[in-house]
Amino acid sequence: MIITWSFCMNGIQFNIRYIHINISERISFMDEHLINFAKKVAYLRNEKHITQAKLAELVGYSPNHISKLESARTYPSFDLIVKIANALNINMRDFFDYEYDSNNNNGQIKNKLDPLLCKLDTKELNYVYKSVVNLIELRN
Repeated sequence: MIITWSFCMNGIQFNIRYIHINISERISFMDEHLINFAKKVAYLRNEKHITQAKLAELVGYSPNHISKLESARTYPSFDLIVKIANALNINMRDFFDYEYDSNNNNGQIKNKLDPLLCKLDTKELNYVYKSVVNLIELRN
């Protein structure tokens, strides 16, 4: 909702526009991103075989803080995001690539398959293709 407030002071006309956002919608939006970020940190940390305690040591925070971060019970500072990215040796944008989903990580699997498929010759690729087609037909 946009609220417009107009008034005149010392002969000068002021028009102020204010965009009102329902606070529960704003919190819901923020929580969704916090939860996605938390899941992503935990996923990337586990992928690197690093414990919460070790990550905490690397970034100079307590293990309890890392636990709260990964369970979306605290908001990370920019400084912490940078430190975690450096500790995990990843690009910061990787935290915000929400293609990853804990229930459906197809994007991650595809990324792992690509380099493996490049090692196959044409005959082997054809076999893999036919296997996938057969698998899809069995599922339907």
